[in-house]
Amino acid sequence: MRHPILLALTLVIACSGGATTTVNPPPPPPPSPTPASVAVQAGDGQRSEPGDTLPIRAAVIVRNAAGDPVSGVAVTFAIDSGGGSLSATAATTGANGVAESGRWTLGLAEGRNTLKVTAGALAPVKIAATAAVSAVGSVPGTTLTSGGGSITVAQPGPLHGFSLNIPAGAYLTSTTWTMTYRSGSTIAKTAVMNPVSPIIHLTGTATGYSANLLTITIPATIPANTFPVIILRDPSTGLIEALPTTDYDSVSVTAVTRHLNAAFLLKNNATRSAGLRGPSALRTGGYDVEVVVSTLTRAQLDADFDSGFRPGTDDWGFENPATFLQSNGICGGMTLTSMWYFVNKKADGNLFHRLDRALGVPLSNRGGIRWSSRVNAAQPEGRFNEVMQAATESAKRTPGVSAGQIRYDNIKAQLVVSQLPQLIIVASSNITHAVMAYRTVGSSIYITDPNIPGGLDQKVRFGTSDFAPYNMAAKSATGPVVLAYYIAGLGASALYDWGKFPDEYVQAVAGSIDEDIFPVTEMRSRFGVLSDTIYVADTMTTWVQCAGCQSYPLPAGFSGNSGPLAVMTLFRNPGGNLPWTSKGEGTLNQLNPASYPNPGDFRYGYVITGMLGSDEVWIDWKTYTVRKLDGSITPAAPTDVVGNPISFAMQVTPNKLPSDVIYRWDFNDGTAIVSVNNNNTVQHAFPSAGSFVIAAQILDA
Repeated sequence: MRHPILLALTLVIACSGGATTTVNPPPPPPPSPTPASVAVQAGDGQRSEPGDTLPIRAAVIVRNAAGDPVSGVAVTFAIDSGGGSLSATAATTGANGVAESGRWTLGLAEGRNTLKVTAGALAPVKIAATAAVSAVGSVPGTTLTSGGGSITVAQPGPLHGFSLNIPAGAYLTSTTWTMTYRSGSTIAKTAVMNPVSPIIHLTGTATGYSANLLTITIPATIPANTFPVIILRDPSTGLIEALPTTDYDSVSVTAVTRHLNAAFLLKNNATRSAGLRGPSALRTGGYDVEVVVSTLTRAQLDADFDSGFRPGTDDWGFENPATFLQSNGICGGMTLTSMWYFVNKKADGNLFHRLDRALGVPLSNRGGIRWSSRVNAAQPEGRFNEVMQAATESAKRTPGVSAGQIRYDNIKAQLVVSQLPQLIIVASSNITHAVMAYRTVGSSIYITDPNIPGGLDQKVRFGTSDFAPYNMAAKSATGPVVLAYYIAGLGASALYDWGKFPDEYVQAVAGSIDEDIFPVTEMRSRFGVLSDTIYVADTMTTWVQCAGCQSYPLPAGFSGNSGPLAVMTLFRNPGGNLPWTSKGEGTLNQLNPASYPNPGDFRYGYVITGMLGSDEVWIDWKTYTVRKLDGSITPAAPTDVVGNPISFAMQVTPNKLPSDVIYRWDFNDGTAIVSVNNNNTVQHAFPSAGSFVIAAQILDA
């Protein structure tokens, strides 16, 4: 049986001229150009020293909704926190969808640094890095001659931009300076210690205070709405003190000082009560201190503060006098010495009238006035004006902040950080006056003014951008008006050397301070120099002479003792604890026994003033005991033959003469005056007939 064979034929029929073509499907649509997301691509999570430039640049990738890269998208990089900088802030995504920032340099403070990255309307993303100081860093040591110079740090790192300017003549010899630094996180944060810079441990071979102002600038990232201060810190006790800030911006702070030594810091209330000081733990024979930038918030600056100091208790009780050593007044010395006493001697009692020698006579405070004069003379006003000018100029670097605001914030910061009263100055165009800030309430800073001892309501008020004028010359409600328009804080120990105060205070209490500087004053009569106890049996005219006094003319009959005279303001002690009473002023004083009801002792005191150029200045306070004696010469009216010796005796009641005296006899008959030691009798023969008045004087031997 045969099977049929089937043949299948396929016919291809062309209907268009005989050519053959293949038809392909259409291509897929292109990716959407619309960005849908932005994400971190590189640079996140880096860690380096403050001020360092990071090795990896920040980068983001932009994608569409399908997850594909999008090119040509404009991307902006901006510093979000921590400070620092970018070498370029704008970029455009490439074909891979990636945009890269410029070089990223971290801020100068330790902590988190972030960038905010924006791509059109997409939600921004942030890229973070950490600035952290290594365990310990150092800067090569620098030696400067007495000609001065600057120590600057130009090397990359957290101290880049640091400078210490030392003027010529600040130190008499060459000085060598070394610095190490560590993380600010190595000390505990407190309400007033918020480090925004590394802690710099600075040592130097300099000793004592510099003759001129040192200027120190420390790089730091200053957060918005804060006020920066450079703090000196004792590494052995943690004691801190704020320097006067004269200038700052967002990346650095500048302050002035005359020392960089923790041993010079003034104790605050906490360390005073705890007895902390610890100088033995510091380097000897030179400077040793830690410096760090800290910031205070607006809330801290605006809060009320009270150091506990009070006028009428803790200030001097005498009104700011012109003295022989300081004819323009001693306000600076009065302020500094009362600050020192409050910090170091408050437990001994109140300072107000403490060293007065006569109750009710403030100018009898010989020790306090002379001590304040010495301290004031050691603090030239030029330093006040230097700081004032620096604070005024600082407004040029801090946009949007007035110079007055900087000075106000500076005073409050010094109070808050140190927890102590602070020296401030108030000044007109030609007068500078030192006062002390001790308390703040709202925008008022309460001050103790040496012109107004005990004044509890003296204050300077801050307005919207500067202080209201302060009348710095008013010593009473009817006093002259001299308005101060410039007010600035000078701190505690930064500008003024407290090192000699303990020894000087001992001398002030003893009344021996500056005996070699103030002129020696002598109480005199026609008989010569009188002692501190004056025996008076008859009317006696007295006056005070001194080398620095004005040459007032003496009355007739006293030409033998003529010389520079002082003006005396006489006070008499009525006895007991009653205030001394004023008995008038003049160049001469007459002691008249007839005004004393009974024989006995009477205490007198003299405020002694003299002329220095055209100024009448305080020179001294002295007290004298006037001992009234009823004296008589026997025989009272002798008659005898010329040439015959007559025995005379000097009798006094009560018999309170010192053990060693000289009896001086003047017979007024042309013979010489006779002096006899410790014997009240004498023999004398008159050479001729006549009537003679015999004068007898008793002097301390």
